Amino acid sequence: MKKILIKIAVIFLIVLIFDRLFSFVFTKHIFEKTISGESGGNLNYLLEKKKNADYIILGSSRAKHQVDPEKLTAINGIGYNAGINGVGTILHSNIVLDILLHENFKPKIILLQIDAINFAAEHLESYQYGLNSLYPYYKKSKLLQSSVKELPFEEQLKLNFEMYKFNGKITNLLLNYFKQQSVVDNNGYFPLYQTMDSVNQQGLPFAKFNFSAKKLQVLNNIITSCKQNNIQLVIIFSPYYKNVNYKKDEVNFLKNYISNISGKVNIIDMANITNLPDLQNAQNWKDIGHLNNIGAAKFSASLNDSLNMKL
Repeated sequence: MKKILIKIAVIFLIVLIFDRLFSFVFTKHIFEKTISGESGGNLNYLLEKKKNADYIILGSSRAKHQVDPEKLTAINGIGYNAGINGVGTILHSNIVLDILLHENFKPKIILLQIDAINFAAEHLESYQYGLNSLYPYYKKSKLLQSSVKELPFEEQLKLNFEMYKFNGKITNLLLNYFKQQSVVDNNGYFPLYQTMDSVNQQGLPFAKFNFSAKKLQVLNNIITSCKQNNIQLVIIFSPYYKNVNYKKDEVNFLKNYISNISGKVNIIDMANITNLPDLQNAQNWKDIGHLNNIGAAKFSASLNDSLNMKL
């Protein structure tokens, strides 16, 4: 029995050493040199190539594909869209901000895109959705480290292995690593060119919901962090096709919540599509949640008009 335990211990030690060595080499020579893709490359590009940005845009794919910094002439300086596909949680944006501050990147302005529906308490299981995309930055964010402690024990145990932070990302990272020479200078905005098939779209608003206290606290954290770092925060509510996922009372609740925390936060409410007649046609949309390149140009222009009045 003793010999078996010794063998197990030796095997575990070998695996641990290999894990640490391979992770170190992979991080230094592959991951940190990858500057494209949703597995961390886009964030690396921001930290390496756009650290001189005067303002950045944070949010989900509804920010990444809908807000073109080139059209935001109301803001002086260089802008970069740091929206990320596949995430909708406010916690994700908070951790990205935490990583930027850890890297001494303090833009003058942050445009934060949010949606009221993502604050619903009944979707509490999605509170930490998308955090695995940020695992490679684990050591650069205390907020990420504390958030991981709320994950199931099995997930916390796996994170003791350094290579697990790249789980499911290695193939994409390698592909994007070899494409790095073809990455052209960009502002982070990537338009969508498809046009939605609107035949089966009903455009019904979502039902009334209760707000998640945890998600509201994360929003509070972002507001406080921007204030402490002298970053001007602008919060943007963007529309859905035919007001799908729009509820006036919930948006107003969030606006009042934000104003009560800090009256210095500028709020741009563009959530109600009826106030944006140029965007109501299906030809402006890729799907019910994402404007295509035509709609995004119109939305960015309207956003710029609002920024002109706010800033």
